[in-house]
Amino acid sequence: MKLVKSSLLVKNVGLNCIGQIVPFICALLTIPYVVHGLGKARYGIFSILWTIVVFFSIFDFGLGRGTTNFVARLLGSGDTREIPRIVLTVLLIVLGLGVTGAAVFILITPYLVNSVFNVPVGLRQEMKSMFIMASPYLITILLQIQLRGVLEAYQRFDLINVTKIPSTVCTFVIPVIVVFFKGSLSILVLILFIKEFCFLLIYAGLCLRIMPAIDAGKLLDFRTVRPIASFAGWVSLQNIIGVVLLNNLEPFLIAMLISTTALTSYSVPYELIMKLSVISSNIIVVLFPALSTLQIISADKLRRTFKIALKYLVIVILPISIIGALFAREIILVWLGEGFASSITVLRVIMIGFFFWSINGMFGTLLQATGHVKETAFVVVGQAPIHIVVCVILIKRFGVTGAAYAWILQRIITSILYTILSWRFKLFRPSLSAKEALKVLLGLSFLTVSLFLIKSIFGFSCSAGIIGGVLLAVVYTLAVWRYFISSTEKDSIVDIVKSCVFRAAD
Repeated sequence: MKLVKSSLLVKNVGLNCIGQIVPFICALLTIPYVVHGLGKARYGIFSILWTIVVFFSIFDFGLGRGTTNFVARLLGSGDTREIPRIVLTVLLIVLGLGVTGAAVFILITPYLVNSVFNVPVGLRQEMKSMFIMASPYLITILLQIQLRGVLEAYQRFDLINVTKIPSTVCTFVIPVIVVFFKGSLSILVLILFIKEFCFLLIYAGLCLRIMPAIDAGKLLDFRTVRPIASFAGWVSLQNIIGVVLLNNLEPFLIAMLISTTALTSYSVPYELIMKLSVISSNIIVVLFPALSTLQIISADKLRRTFKIALKYLVIVILPISIIGALFAREIILVWLGEGFASSITVLRVIMIGFFFWSINGMFGTLLQATGHVKETAFVVVGQAPIHIVVCVILIKRFGVTGAAYAWILQRIITSILYTILSWRFKLFRPSLSAKEALKVLLGLSFLTVSLFLIKSIFGFSCSAGIIGGVLLAVVYTLAVWRYFISSTEKDSIVDIVKSCVFRAAD
């Protein structure tokens, strides 16, 4: 039960949030320099690589999340003897899958560059070299996912963040250095691979440190993977369809139907949203192993834990989504300049969808952690053909903005379906009284009206807008603390803060 104490979960979420602050600041500072340094066409090519990195993650066929789920259950039951053997066996399987996938990627690279993507002729050879150089980089990413999953199952987010912060900072700083010295995209990817390989070794050392010693007489046992296979299979199906078609379809279609240059107008706002998504992912990555354990310990505590986590996510995400939608123009013009005015509407639409994306991530995690992976896979697979048609139609009709419309529509539909499934399986039962509903409506109205007033009064004045925003944030925080946080939760938060302060003082 120690593994799923509320205080530990809150602490781990806090660690993850701290672990994202510095990288997020680095992203804000470095992306404009890299975009202007590479140019729209080359940055569009570089952004395709990140889409491919996400796509390539499907080559673990769900074993990463399946291993995290299984290891978390073993930790909850107290039977930890098989954990090292399972981890080593899964790593070997993933390595084989990764090498196979990388080989396929290298073989299809000429076809992708020459026939699939609308790449300027002068950049095709550079794009081919970058893709070929990316193949070992992608393998190290796959292996890191597995090792981080083991640390997550152990709730060792302190070790994860101590390693992840410098790794992510390097990911943003390295492109700046390469651009400064006018290096090629292939050189940039080579340096990123060397960095990822070094951190892969660090993750491996941390896992060896926390896991029990493995029996040297029987290092591998492929039969131990069988309990994970069914879970991983459905997760894999969801990843293949969801990651390739639902999460990253728009960038590929923009590159194919319009151009890689136009892709930059979409990918830059989308990349900002991806950075903001760490808010929900920080909660999800902590919640998944905890819910996996609670699913076999206490159904009541599972529902209570999820409900509290969802409440805090909405408290944080909702104002960010509203602010981003209202101030999309100011954000784009200050951050990137007049040359990216076409990204304003894209950012506004995606910021609204960001709220629904965060919500469906939470409910999807709840369903997967409790073993309902088949249902989540059906939701994703069922939407895929419709989303493809809608996406093509909207991009042809509205261009880059149409891709944003398709993106938000799919997130809203997924949120609704996941919520219905969670209700059906009795995993989520919202209990909102009329008084509480009125408080929510009044709070949302106050926030929206206040933001409109700040926007109309201060206009495009950054300094005045920041001052008004800070004052509103203080009022919002005090109102949330007063009306939406229970006395028990307040006591827990105060205890955690005191603990952190005292430890820092020591």
